[in-house]
Parts: sequence; C-alpha cells; structure tokens
Amino acid sequence: MVHMMEKYADHLEELVNSRTQELEIEQKRTEDLLCRMLPRFVLIKRIEDLLDDDCLYYANDLKLGKMVAPETYDSVTVFFSDIVGFTTLSSESSPMEVVNFLNDLYTCFDTIIEDYDVYKVETIGDAYMVVSGLPQRNGNKHAGEIATMALDLLSSVTTFRIRHRPEKQLQMRVGIHSGSVCTGVVGLKMPRFCLFGDTVNYASRMESSGLALRIHVSPQCKTILDQLGGYYFHCRGPVTMKHNDDDDDDDDDDDDNDDDDGDGDGDDNDDDDDDDDDDDDDDDDDDDDDDDDDDDDDDDDDDDDDNDDDDDDDDDDDDDDDDDDDDDDDDDDNYVE
Repeated sequence: MVHMMEKYADHLEELVNSRTQELEIEQKRTEDLLCRMLPRFVLIKRIEDLLDDDCLYYANDLKLGKMVAPETYDSVTVFFSDIVGFTTLSSESSPMEVVNFLNDLYTCFDTIIEDYDVYKVETIGDAYMVVSGLPQRNGNKHAGEIATMALDLLSSVTTFRIRHRPEKQLQMRVGIHSGSVCTGVVGLKMPRFCLFGDTVNYASRMESSGLALRIHVSPQCKTILDQLGGYYFHCRGPVTMKHNDDDDDDDDDDDDNDDDDGDGDGDDNDDDDDDDDDDDDDDDDDDDDDDDDDDDDDDDDDDDDDNDDDDDDDDDDDDDDDDDDDDDDDDDDNYVE
C-alpha cells in the first residue's frame, strides 16, 4: 500500500511539473505577442531588473485591467517615413497585392531596426513610425540611433523590389526631429502605446515636407548629431511648414467671418437689416443733395491723411520684410548623409 502511494505521488508530481511547463510556455507566447503591441516595460515586472538597476517597472497592470500611468521623456528622436506615390500605386494594384507589398517592405524594415536601440511605435498604411530614447532613456544617443537607422532603411529601399511591379523603383521620404514627448497606453480592450506632443507633429511635418530618398533633419536634431559627430548635411534652405498656431489662427478667422453683420447671430445677410434699409431709402434720397458737399470736403481731408499713413506703412513693411528674411535664414532645415 505504501509503495502504491509513493508511486502515485511521484506520478502526480510529474504531472504537475508538466502542466507547469506548459503554462509557462503559453504565458511566454502571450507576453511575446503583447510585446509586439506594447513595450515590454509596461507589461512585465522583472525581478532581476528591480534588483540590478533599481528601476521601477510597471507591474502587470494591463493584464489586471488597470490603467498605466503616462510618462514624460525630455529628449527623444522621432522618425517618420512615407512612400512616395503610394496612393497611385494602390489604385493600380489589387488589395492583395498592396497587402503583400507592405508586408514585404515592413518585414524588411523590422529586420533592420532590430540592430538599433529604437522602438517601433506603429504603422499606418504606408507610414512607418519609430522612436529612440524610450522606454529606456539613452542620453543623447537617440538621435544617432535614428539617423543611422534611417540611412540603412533608405539603403534597403533602393534595392527593394515590389513583387507585382518589379520594374518600379520604390521611393520614400524620411523626416526626423528631436524633442520631448509624453507616452501613454490608450484603451483597455485594444490597448495602444501612443506618443503625444509637438515633437511628434514636427517630425511628421518634416517627413511630409521632405524630398524622395532624402532624410529631412530638423535643426534640433542636427544640433545633437553635430555633437555626436560623423554625420554630413546639406542645407536645404527655408521651408514653409504648417504649425499648430496656424490652426488656431484659421479657427479665429472662421469665427470672425461668421458674424460680419455685427448683430451677433452669425448671419451675414440679415433679413431684418434689409427691411430697415428699405424703410430708410426714402429718407436718404431727400438728404443726399445736402450731404454731397460735406462728403467731398471730408474726402479731401481723408486723402491727405491716407498719404501720410501710407508712407509710414511702407517703412514698417520694409522693416518687417528684413526681419522675416533674417528669421528664414535661422530656420534652415537639413538633409543628412
């Protein structure tokens, strides 16, 4: 009886160990899948990291359905790329051909960026977004990591061949910018790790205003790269880009134009005003002759004043133009080689 109990206990122990190993393997697969969607530091608490680096990593908050606290990074570099002529290419291709093309391209990109201290944030259509300097801060090395990675990606694009259009040369624009960002995990059922701040918008506009097969570098990023050394630039000259302040100005203009008649109801062609004008027409006709002479005298005086004001305005405009030219020279953007 004792022998049978011992045999049963051994069998039970082996069964528990086997099930534990299967559970660990399945948990590892789940974590690997989640880490493709979110940075590892928001998913896993690693005891060895807590002991060795004394860093506080987020516990398994997402697994428990909890919100992950946002975090601010003072200095990172953001990379954006975009395929030139993608809309035309998509219209001339079947949906399956587009999917295969993007899968081939992003598989190539994903393989390259594994060699760098960067994190792939997301892909939206033909746009590819990468950041360096988070989740682990790396001093000012983030600009060099992104710049060198961008050069490798451009080099791969020149040799990349589209499966269903092998004769077509793929072209890509790249923009990079350095600055501060705020990160956070948005959503619970389908969580996404997102970056927020003007740095992201600036980097995106650097890409959209760039040229094919060139890396458009912001002055802030260039300053860091000059400190690191080993990078050569061509000055492109002044580039006009839309800024957040421009959006606010457009909104203000729309508000002003909504109420030109001054009655506060937002209607430029007010029916009540038209009725009042009709009632006053008869009275105005009687007074027109008497007011003509007075109006002529006033016009002469106004002309003299206008001439004086025009001279002053011309001087002011010249000064403003000089200031604008100086500002444009200071805001030159660059390409990196």
